[in-house]
Amino acid sequence: MLRALGSTGVLEAVSAAVALRAPTLAFPVGDLDSLAPIAWGAGAAPAPLRDCVVLKPGSTVDDVFQALKRPPNARLAGEFVRAEGMGAARERRRQLRKDDVVSFENESCILRIMTNRKSQWQPSRQRAGAS
Repeated sequence: MLRALGSTGVLEAVSAAVALRAPTLAFPVGDLDSLAPIAWGAGAAPAPLRDCVVLKPGSTVDDVFQALKRPPNARLAGEFVRAEGMGAARERRRQLRKDDVVSFENESCILRIMTNRKSQWQPSRQRAGAS
């Protein structure tokens, strides 16, 4: 049957749906200055904007936060405290609310989300002089 038709048509259907309304892209970072990813530890510096979360159009900062709390991403722990965002041009930063829509137009596609709890990937801080 597949030989006769050439394909199942699934790829064409998905491509047509995405072409009608493109997804929202969010780039979560741990630092807005260096654009280092959230789970960056010791070692060589990773590529800026390494991580990208693909969301449905009209998604909010809270949607990005929830996506980063669940597997397979699971980069954040705790409750939402605040968020900062920048646009792709990196011209200015601004505070974001949980219900702000993520998009390139309103300068909120690069996000730094802060929580009230450390995640496992964050290194513990030791006091100076402590052994």
